Amino acid sequence: MSFRIMDITSASDIKVKASQAIVMVPSNEYVYVEKDEVGFLEGKFHDHQRGIYMQGGIINPGWGGKLTIELLIFGEVEIKKGQPLAHAIIVK
Repeated sequence: MSFRIMDITSASDIKVKASQAIVMVPSNEYVYVEKDEVGFLEGKFHDHQRGIYMQGGIINPGWGGKLTIELLIFGEVEIKKGQPLAHAIIVK
């Protein structure tokens, strides 16, 4: 089995001033998953300590494009453009 890991970063600056929010964040990176691969999207641990939780998911075989990351925010948070939000783990 082979795999690769990509950092997925925010394509824009975002400020959340609510105690709880769901935010959709576009990514900078173009991700392509070959037809014989599958992708898994996982959040970054250090963001959990800041009150940012990423809704993980699966990237289907043959899919390509920029991802939109769903974040669950607890507390006031500022996300800077280019900040790492998730890992895309692509498995063959």
